[in-house]
Amino acid sequence: MPYRPNVRNAQREKGRTKVKSLLDPSFRYTKSIDTDIRKTFARIRREQQRQIRAQAVDGSTNVLPLGQHKARAAA
Repeated sequence: MPYRPNVRNAQREKGRTKVKSLLDPSFRYTKSIDTDIRKTFARIRREQQRQIRAQAVDGSTNVLPLGQHKARAAA
């Protein structure tokens, strides 16, 4: 039987970022008792909002998040 690369894995990896490995030196394990999921999600939301605002300032996109359309239209 001839060798066939796993097409599904190749498609899955195409265009996606890879997950950090346990062997990566920058990986730091955090015990579950030391984590606060609310703070983690709040941090992620803040980072996403910064990215959205940066795109809006650059003018690289015409799509605005809901709720900001009215404020921008009035300006």
